[in-house]
Amino acid sequence: MNPARFPSAPQPDTTSGSWRSAVCVGLLAALCSVAHSQTLPYGGSGFVVPLADAINGVQPLLASSDGGYALDGETGWSLSAPFDFNFVTGLGEGTFSIGRGADRLVGDLDTRLTGSSPMAFDLTYTVLSGSGRFLGLTGTGRTTVTIVGAPGANGFPYLETGQLTLVPEPASWALLFAGLGMIAARSRFWV
Repeated sequence: MNPARFPSAPQPDTTSGSWRSAVCVGLLAALCSVAHSQTLPYGGSGFVVPLADAINGVQPLLASSDGGYALDGETGWSLSAPFDFNFVTGLGEGTFSIGRGADRLVGDLDTRLTGSSPMAFDLTYTVLSGSGRFLGLTGTGRTTVTIVGAPGANGFPYLETGQLTLVPEPASWALLFAGLGMIAARSRFWV
């Protein structure tokens, strides 16, 4: 057998491969930090005020708080949640926005009357989008709201406690899988 006719296989370039590996590991770490769920404690206090007169038992209301909420142990969050509550069925629905600086979550909420003395409600949040550090996240939440006093000049005072679970939007998952595909292609073709 003539060795000249069978050249040896090309050897991998170990100097350029190390920076490629570092880039791929960094990309994977960044993608994985985006693509995970978070369950955050959520709650605060505020006031519920009527926005207009009730029609056929349906009352437009606004729950709001200027800095009286905490999210994941961080205080100073503000809430605005306009919703319609049906006093006949004990059900309501509306929207919400909770934010602090550039960080914000927005979505829909559903409420259900659960007690009359004290007046209490279960709320279900559907987080449709976020901004700031919550960019690319959606999710759900469950809380309990209790009316804690008689109405005053600001409306009915309330306390809310519960949690929100946030997950990446489908586009974030697509980005993660695209990044993993790039890493797989790198390991297959760049060696």
